[in-house]
Formats: sequence, C-alpha cells, structure tokens
Amino acid sequence: MSARGFDFSVREADGCFIGGRDATETAAASRRAKTLAAELGKTIRTYCMMTVIAAPTDAEAQSRAEKYRDGLDEGAVAGMLESYGAQGNAMTARAQGAFMTQTVVGSPASCARQIEAFLRDCDIDGLMFIYDDYPAGLRVTGREILPYLRNAFP
Repeated sequence: MSARGFDFSVREADGCFIGGRDATETAAASRRAKTLAAELGKTIRTYCMMTVIAAPTDAEAQSRAEKYRDGLDEGAVAGMLESYGAQGNAMTARAQGAFMTQTVVGSPASCARQIEAFLRDCDIDGLMFIYDDYPAGLRVTGREILPYLRNAFP
C-alpha cells in the first residue's frame, strides 16, 4: 500500500491487493486504483484479505473472536510489523484488535450478509479468505456462505 507499490501494481498488473483500516479506507483505495487505471486507459481488479470467523450462532463466533483478542501477543505483532516496515499504518491499527485483515464474525448467514455489504460498499472485486480453522472454514464457506453470495451477485 505504499504510494510507490500502489502505483506499480496499477500500472503493471491486472489486479492488486489493497487494504485499509476499515471499509471506508478500503473503498477509497479500491476507487483510487480503478481511477488511476482508467487514467492509464486500462482496467484493474481489486482484492483484499478477509478473516472469517463463523460459528453456528453469532454469540459463539463472537466468543471465539474474543479469545483471539484476549490472547494477542503484542510483542510478536510489533516485531512482525517492524520486519515489514509497517509501523503506523492500517495493519498496525488492525493488529491492535488481533486481526490484521478486514474481519467478519458471526453465524454463516451473518458472515454472508457482512461480506455482501463489504463487497458492495468497497467496490472490491474479490476476497482472499483467512479462517481461524481452515478446514471447517472452507466447509462453512462452500456450503453456507458462497451460495448466499452467488444469489446476491448473479
């Protein structure tokens, strides 16, 4: 997300990963990339990462997310961010909440609605999902979240 990296990605690629502290910043970055691409006479697709913590109920998912927040190793996060040269940016702010990506937490139906709103509000073309339990997260996404999203974006 550095200015130089952003410019290079838009000029040289068909798609780029973007980020932001929240949906507003992510939307601004996506629109900025698409505007720059249009000025260059091309199109670009924008993507970002999203952590999905799904459980049978919203309360169960919130409880799981809270365990991650409570167990955050701030020293480890600070060291990792320092190695990235990422002090004081969107990742730093997000890491303080234990998740370094956009995050949805809830039942599969709640997660699906949150993802739909994020995609619509942020003008994002796609997401790379991260799960707290990868095999279970893939199953829930494939069986319950993606069917909802396919109907929302025919």
